[in-house]
Amino acid sequence: MRKIILFILSLFYFGFFHGQLKLADILFNNFEYKTAAKIYSESSSLSKKQLENYALSYFYTNDFHKSNTVFKKVLEDEIIMLAPKPSTLEKFNFSLLVSIF
Repeated sequence: MRKIILFILSLFYFGFFHGQLKLADILFNNFEYKTAAKIYSESSSLSKKQLENYALSYFYTNDFHKSNTVFKKVLEDEIIMLAPKPSTLEKFNFSLLVSIF
């Protein structure tokens, strides 16, 4: 009985976090960048697209210091694949330049 209850609770727990990331994706697509960034920051495992959306959320809200750190993670993953997207690299360079001044 105890195993069944733990199994059901774990399903709700993991389903909740998956639902949260789906909500963050929807918010990002609806231009709610600040709220999406908050939800993305609470997650420990993001897909490549979600990580890029996380960086862009900070970028679009003019929080360039935070976007730099996330863009670095995105670019590290893309460099490993040997195919960084030019748009991501350009936004990282812009946010780095703006954060210096």
